[in-house]
Amino acid sequence: MLIDVKNITKGSSESVVWEGNVTLPQDYDNNEVSVKINGNITNTGEDRFSFNGMGEAEIKTKCDLCLKPVSVKCTFDMAEIFAKDSDDEGEWEYSDKILDLEPAIIANILLVYPMRVVCSEECKGLCHICGHDLNEGECGCDRTYIDPRFEKLRNVLDKEV
Repeated sequence: MLIDVKNITKGSSESVVWEGNVTLPQDYDNNEVSVKINGNITNTGEDRFSFNGMGEAEIKTKCDLCLKPVSVKCTFDMAEIFAKDSDDEGEWEYSDKILDLEPAIIANILLVYPMRVVCSEECKGLCHICGHDLNEGECGCDRTYIDPRFEKLRNVLDKEV
């Protein structure tokens, strides 16, 4: 998302409304995320601009338990500083009076990206033996197997009960 800031004079601001898609890093299930951004860019002087606004993201991913498609909506606040020559780690660089908000948007989405996504609180997941979706009913597998390395721990727990 490129924004031309040539016409924003020192101390003035401009409203920004944008809707589109951004691409997350490859480590995430779904790289395409639809985003809505609403905010203001202000020229703070000394070749610095600040962006303050709100964002909404709709992430289409998979349930971590049963792998069914899930849509997760996240909201986030943005307070970013853009500098022409920045040595500060909290600032984004820009060049030729064009700001690229996309890296800042992606960083904010990653901060609110859920650690665990489930389709419902009652999701039972997949059978670890045959892979059957347990939300659709039992599969008949014997899932009571206990690793022999933990057998002594099981004996201790059974004695306490």
